[in-house]
Amino acid sequence: MITEISVDGWFTLVLDEGGESLRYWTHDIEKLRVLFGEDRVEINEHWSVIHQRHGGGSTNYISITQNPRPCVFEEPEGELHELLETHGGFSISGEEALRRIKAREASKEES
Repeated sequence: MITEISVDGWFTLVLDEGGESLRYWTHDIEKLRVLFGEDRVEINEHWSVIHQRHGGGSTNYISITQNPRPCVFEEPEGELHELLETHGGFSISGEEALRRIKAREASKEES
C-alpha cells in the first residue's frame, strides 16, 4: 500500500508481508495518486514498475526507481544501433526513423 507521496515524486510503499517500508521515486505522481491507499498494488523491481490489476485484466504501469537521474532531452545523433548500445535506447518519431533509414541506404548506394 502506498502510504505517502511527496510533491517531488518520492513515495513510500508499505509491503503487506511484514510491513516493510520502501522508498521510490516516480516522474508521474498524478498517476501514482490514483493508487494512494489502495490494496493489491504490485511492484516489479526487475522492470522498475508499480501497478495495480483492474477488472478485465487491464493494468496501469508506473515507472519507478530508487535512484532518480535527470532525463536527457538531447536530440539523438548517430546510428540507431549505436544509440541502443550507448544510451540503452532512443525516442524518435516514425518520420525521423524513415528519414534516417533512407539516408543510410542512399549513402550505401553511393559507396
